[in-house]
Amino acid sequence: MKRDYKEAEAAIEDLKAGNLRGVEPAIHFLKADVYEHRSGYLKESLWRYLSRVPLTERQSERLLQVARKYLARRRTREFRSMCRLVNLIAGEGFIRYVRQLAESSEDDGVSQRAKLMQAYFQSPDALNHKKHHDQNTQSQRPRSL
Repeated sequence: MKRDYKEAEAAIEDLKAGNLRGVEPAIHFLKADVYEHRSGYLKESLWRYLSRVPLTERQSERLLQVARKYLARRRTREFRSMCRLVNLIAGEGFIRYVRQLAESSEDDGVSQRAKLMQAYFQSPDALNHKKHHDQNTQSQRPRSL
């Protein structure tokens, strides 16, 4: 597990510097959803710094898969950072999925988390941030392999 932490910490440094090399280790760590001492701080930083680099469609889709799992589990410290990134990469299908969960989930916790995420999609600040992000990453976006 220490190796995963070191890779996550290295990914954060790469992402801070705008280095795309940090994207895959970041996604791997977030997908693993490690729940140990300091893991929440690492995940929070990974979500935050992933928003600073261009992502391929495949990488965005993998992060949205992780976000779906976040909606099904209890809210932790990285939830806000995750919502901010998801707001930047979510398409209409994912937004519809979140809306449906918010309106009709039988689990109150899932419904509440979906409503919180939905607020990011509707916030004027989030819309401005998304527009700015789209403009800055459009020319930098890597092509899918």
